[in-house]
Amino acid sequence: MKEIDASNSSITLSRRSFLIASAAGVAWLAIRERGKGRERGRP
Repeated sequence: MKEIDASNSSITLSRRSFLIASAAGVAWLAIRERGKGRERGRP
């Protein structure tokens, strides 16, 4: 059971890091697009 728990924890960690990375990328793109809108004078 310990081996299964370890593998599950590693999978959750990798999946969690992937979700965090993807979320950060989406947030960065949103902020970047928002900044472009400000430069163009759009809300």
